[in-house]
Amino acid sequence: MVEQYGRVRRFLPCLLENIEFSAAPAGESALEAIRYLAAIRSIRRQHIDDAPMAIITAPWKRLCYGKDGHLSRQGYTLCVMNKLQDSLRRRDIYVARSERWGDPRAKLLQRQDWHTNRVQVYRSLWHLLTPGMLSMRWPGSSTRCTNRLPNILLIIRPFRWISAENARN
Repeated sequence: MVEQYGRVRRFLPCLLENIEFSAAPAGESALEAIRYLAAIRSIRRQHIDDAPMAIITAPWKRLCYGKDGHLSRQGYTLCVMNKLQDSLRRRDIYVARSERWGDPRAKLLQRQDWHTNRVQVYRSLWHLLTPGMLSMRWPGSSTRCTNRLPNILLIIRPFRWISAENARN
């Protein structure tokens, strides 16, 4: 895996210089690691013990730490790139001015627009505004369903369904 560092090293400076990443709250640790890599790109050290450690998961520890116990620049960089890819897919990290990789929250209705269009959105999704609206929408329906429940109770038998009445016989 560490052999892939040569490939990553070629495009990493261009990626870090030209693309401005932002993060949702779930992506803050990954964004901190990306900014750390951008800050140390001109430093030639192979061991970077002051890096943010929050993104290093158990499977990555073997690749990130050398035999001497120091944090390897190569392993850490690959770990950060892997975390970046995962975070972009989950939309925890996004690119501010991008159509595909942009902030998904930017397209949501905000405050006043949400309150103005809330009822229409709920109706288009067939959702109730509040749970109490079920009884207002269908008066007595919950009572009728619970009264009829013993008659329509189904008992699971291997490979067939039987109503409660037939099960007693």
